[in-house]
Amino acid sequence: MENLDPIAIVLSNKSRDLWSTEPDATVYEAIQLMADKGIGALLVMKGDSLVGIFSERDYMNEVILKGKSSKTTHVREIMSSDVITISPHDSVVHGMHKMTMEKVRHLPVVEGGKVVDRKSTRLNSSHNPNSYAVFCSNKKTTPPPTPLIPLFLHLTS
Repeated sequence: MENLDPIAIVLSNKSRDLWSTEPDATVYEAIQLMADKGIGALLVMKGDSLVGIFSERDYMNEVILKGKSSKTTHVREIMSSDVITISPHDSVVHGMHKMTMEKVRHLPVVEGGKVVDRKSTRLNSSHNPNSYAVFCSNKKTTPPPTPLIPLFLHLTS
């Protein structure tokens, strides 16, 4: 895989498991699913439509630190609803650039208004460049956790 390859090539080499929740689910139900699947974020879907993203960070900042109850708070109340997306035809470089510029950690891959897959800045423990963890959008508060230059070098090595 090259940095200028379309994201579709990355997606063709990975599992198609997409984990999501609904806006009316409780935060407790969402974090239970995240714990069960070993993931840090979920797409929030209303039918086939992407309406937001729910992450561990949303839970920490909007529930724990504000003293709310995860069993009575709904995902729609705290999810990130301004979702930044990318097309499967965009290049890996464009995706990484977009994540840096928009200050998001996760980026849903959307085509024709439908979610195709998710991509993340974090590689899995095997460091296989074709294998990505969950891909969703966080609120625009912090940049991605890892420098992108070493990630690009790893992707091309």
